[in-house]
Amino acid sequence: MNRKFRGKSQHRGNRKPFHHTRKDFSSNKKHFHKINVNKASFNNARDGSEGQYLSRLKETDVGITEYISNHEGFNGIIKQRYSDFQVNEIDGNGTIVALTSIELPAVKVPPGNEKLDHEEHLKSVVSVEVFEKIKALLEQSEDEDKNVEIEVTEMNKDDRRKLHSAIKAVGSGQLVSNTKEKEEKKFMVVCKHSSKVKSERSRWPTEYGGDYVYFVLHKENLDTMETVNLIASRLRIKPNMITYAGTKDRRAVTSQMMSILRTEPKRLLDVSSQLYGVSVGNFSFKSKGLKLGDLKGNRFRIALRNVTGSDDQIEKAMASLSEQGFLNYYGLQRFGSSVSVPTHAIGKALLLGDWKLAIELILKPREGEPNHSLARARKIWWETRDATKALKDLPNREKLIEGKLLMGLSQCAANDFVNALENIPRNTRLLYLHSYQSLIWNKVVSRRVKELGIKPIAGDLVFVNENQLEIDPEQEVAEESETTDPADNTSKKDIVRIITEDDLANVLIQDVVMPLPGHEVVYPKNVMKDWYEGILKEDGLSSASLKQTVRKYSVGGAYRKMIIRPDNVKWKTMHYSEPFKTLELSDKEKMENKEAPKDEPDGTYKALLLDFCLPSSTYATMALREILKSDTSSQHQASLNNYHIQKGKGCDDSVEPSEETVNKPSSSSSTKPTEETRSEQNDPTKEISGEIVSVNDEKKEKSEEVMPAESCSIRKEKDWENEVEIGGESRNDENIIRKREIDNNDGDVVEKKIKLDVEEKKSTE
Repeated sequence: MNRKFRGKSQHRGNRKPFHHTRKDFSSNKKHFHKINVNKASFNNARDGSEGQYLSRLKETDVGITEYISNHEGFNGIIKQRYSDFQVNEIDGNGTIVALTSIELPAVKVPPGNEKLDHEEHLKSVVSVEVFEKIKALLEQSEDEDKNVEIEVTEMNKDDRRKLHSAIKAVGSGQLVSNTKEKEEKKFMVVCKHSSKVKSERSRWPTEYGGDYVYFVLHKENLDTMETVNLIASRLRIKPNMITYAGTKDRRAVTSQMMSILRTEPKRLLDVSSQLYGVSVGNFSFKSKGLKLGDLKGNRFRIALRNVTGSDDQIEKAMASLSEQGFLNYYGLQRFGSSVSVPTHAIGKALLLGDWKLAIELILKPREGEPNHSLARARKIWWETRDATKALKDLPNREKLIEGKLLMGLSQCAANDFVNALENIPRNTRLLYLHSYQSLIWNKVVSRRVKELGIKPIAGDLVFVNENQLEIDPEQEVAEESETTDPADNTSKKDIVRIITEDDLANVLIQDVVMPLPGHEVVYPKNVMKDWYEGILKEDGLSSASLKQTVRKYSVGGAYRKMIIRPDNVKWKTMHYSEPFKTLELSDKEKMENKEAPKDEPDGTYKALLLDFCLPSSTYATMALREILKSDTSSQHQASLNNYHIQKGKGCDDSVEPSEETVNKPSSSSSTKPTEETRSEQNDPTKEISGEIVSVNDEKKEKSEEVMPAESCSIRKEKDWENEVEIGGESRNDENIIRKREIDNNDGDVVEKKIKLDVEEKKSTE
């Protein structure tokens, strides 16, 4: 008979966590509370015969079919735990970004002659008369409102910044300077600030050496944008004040550089201490903030669990990856998670100008919709086409793509579909378009490998500049939103060249690039051009038609290397016995001097530990696919994930503990949002793997892919006080969890404690 076991503390005012390990329970079965999961249902869900896996995308659905290596494949589990996937950004200088310190930066006191240097610089820029007028401003009373104007029309941004600094230093922080335009000329206006109302510029210490605070963000099981929104909410600033070079995987442990305008590092440390899974550190100050694309790539440290390959098979697979590389496919994260409505289908509708169809696809009911309120809203709209009615019972509508679209439909005229779509954020709309481009790229590359092999051919494209960085369409969109000088833009037709028969001896297959379809790109001058046009024609499109009359839905195209060879590839095998043993230490764990995992020569299972670097916008899962020669879809990975049950580890009914149970922090409760990078892989990244957990004797599945048309606005967090492990699952002594919700009124994060009703199910064994 199942028994309920609960740890209690005699001193409730100073409670400590009380838990047993899985080993403790297996040796003391009278205290083991089985989690009642139907075994058949559990296994069926994992191999996709029921539940949400029915509607999951597979690699073949998005054109991923070929390999370039000839070694024998083997099985290995990707991301059984999110800590199995460690990502470190590589910045624009080639430095690997890592969290190594959480110390506050020491402010450098400027040397005594620095003010004199600034004074000399100011004198070299302005006339003696203007310099004296600036000095005179320091003597004026608060009642006076005088200022000095300096024409800076011919100065560039860096020169103006130096002038601002010089004025501030000469005035010992009492002078304020701002640039203004007047009669098509630029002037810097200098005045003495009021002691009552100090400007933001005057409050920021010049000793910091820059207006932007750079810091390393270390996050666990969180999406980049989600984390930024949480930090911004706690700081009570707009999320766009925090910038970064690229998004990272959600279901992973990642470290990346962030920048924020004039925010004290101590505030950032205080905020991060309130968010579970979030740490910040390695502070520095710079004059310019980060922008998308300011990185060279990412370093990946990955643990593949329960690897079935022999040492010889692994050696051959890794040698092939190091020497030949892998097909640079767009991974499954790029296409959402729904078979019935993949993101590329919405993108195709937008490119066709079929706005009504695009809206129907976004709002179409989906099988296994996890958000019940959203499922009801979809159903109501689908049956009635009444957006107002569908919105009635949809909480957090402002936070959901579908909610935003329904609001747009309710506010616009009946057939004004274009303006209704405007209610969806621009970057999200463009994700749909890029998904369609990625699908065609995958299909053409697969056909090329199958029919033409892995070698350059005449008519292929290569970059003119060998060091040319690929530009992901999403990165390009973000940059287009900023003010740029058209003269600085190089035509997409000028950055590639067509190779001839004479070039073949000097061109490697790793040099060949393939275009993402668009109206501005050059296509290969061989049979592949017909393949591109053929696929587009089947969909009712052409290269020319990708330049839409509605300009915001036009796609210019881009180029992507067909094959990527990773840098600094290292690997080793490790044996282990506990299925959920930590195999890779995170930056934070290393900083805390945690003991590194050790090989167990007699261990039951074998893991393959990988370490390699990839350029940005490249999917590490595609590298793993080439090693394993197996599907990286969550459906397939989940089917492998109960290996420890099959080998008799633990109880047949047991379910793997959550990552948080295995790595339970010693502190009391803190905010914990939930999981996975589109990766970076770099996409936002949304990687793979399905994870089934059991809560209150119910089977629940956590989906890893996040598609733009589907959002979740409620996050759970655990109260770590008085926690007890029951059959491998964490439970709080008072059965309390927290829910984080977005308040509809002001967008702030609101934390609520919710009592869980836990019923003990009794059955006869």
